[in-house]
Amino acid sequence: MTHGFQIDVALSDGFHLIRRRPGDVLAWGVILALPVMLSVIVMIDLFMTIGPEAIAEDADPSPQALAAMMRMQAWSMLINVVQLIGYVLIIAAICRAVLWPERAPGRFFDLRVGMDEARVAVAGLAVMAGCYGVVLVVLLLAFAFGAAFWMVSETAAVVLGVAVGLAGIVGIVWAGLRTSMIMPLSIASQDFAFVAGWKMTKGRVGMLLGLFVATLAVTFLVHVLFLIVAGLIALGVSIPFWPQLAAWAQSASSELPAFNPLVVAVAGVAAFIAIAAYYGVIVAIWIAPGASACRQMLAMQKQDETGAAALS
Repeated sequence: MTHGFQIDVALSDGFHLIRRRPGDVLAWGVILALPVMLSVIVMIDLFMTIGPEAIAEDADPSPQALAAMMRMQAWSMLINVVQLIGYVLIIAAICRAVLWPERAPGRFFDLRVGMDEARVAVAGLAVMAGCYGVVLVVLLLAFAFGAAFWMVSETAAVVLGVAVGLAGIVGIVWAGLRTSMIMPLSIASQDFAFVAGWKMTKGRVGMLLGLFVATLAVTFLVHVLFLIVAGLIALGVSIPFWPQLAAWAQSASSELPAFNPLVVAVAGVAAFIAIAAYYGVIVAIWIAPGASACRQMLAMQKQDETGAAALS
C-alpha cells in the first residue's frame, strides 16, 4: 500500500501549531526578528557615519566611513551566523511540535541544543551542498553545450543552453522534493535518516510538489494579508501626525521632525512585536507541513505493518 498523506491536513497543522502555542510562535519570531533589527541598526550606523551629504556628493569615504564599513561587514557575518543558528533551533522545535503534538513543550519555548538540532544542521548543510553542486553542474553543462554549438548556430546554442538550464531546474526541484523528508524523519527516528528519507519520498514527488505549491500559496496569502493589515494600522496611527509631517516636508529641512520620544518608543516596540509575530507565523506555516507529511506517512506505514503482521 502507498503510504501517502493528506495535503489539507499538512497545511492545517501549521495553523493548529499557532493556535496551540502562540507564545512559542511569538518567541520564535522574536529570535528571527532580532538579527533583522540588528542589521537595520548597523546600516543606520553606517549611514550616519558617512553622512547624507557625502553620499549625495559621491565623495571619497573618510577614515571613519571606512571603519564603519568594516564594522558593518563584521557585524553582518556575525548576524548571519546567529540567524542560521536560530533557524536550526526553531526548525527542530517546530518538527518536534508537529511530530508529537500530544507532548508538552519543553522549557525556553522548546528551544534546546541537542542531537535533534545537530541532525537538522547536518541534514540542512548536506541538502544545501547537494543543491549547490547540482546548480554548478547544470551551469557547466549549459555553458559547455552552448559553446559547442556556438560555432554552428548561435540560435541553436542559445536554445540548447536554455533547454539544459530548464532541465537542470527541473532536476533540482525533483532532488529537493526527494530530500525534503530527511530533516523531519531524522528527528522522528532519532537518527540521521538520509537513506530512509530518500526512500520515503519514492513515488510521492507529485504529492510533495502539490504540498510545496500549496504551502507557497498559503505563505504568500498570509504575507499579503499581513502587509494590508499592517499598512492600514500604520495609516490610522499616523493620521494625528500628518500636519507635523507636512510642515516638515514643506520646510525642506535636513533634520528629522521632533516627535515625542515616548510615542516613538511605543511605536517602535509595537512595530517590532508585529514583525516578530509575522516571522513566527511564516516559519510555522512553512516548516510544519513537511513535518506533518512525515508524521502521516509514518503513521500509515505503521498501520500497514500492523495489518500485515495480523494477517500473517
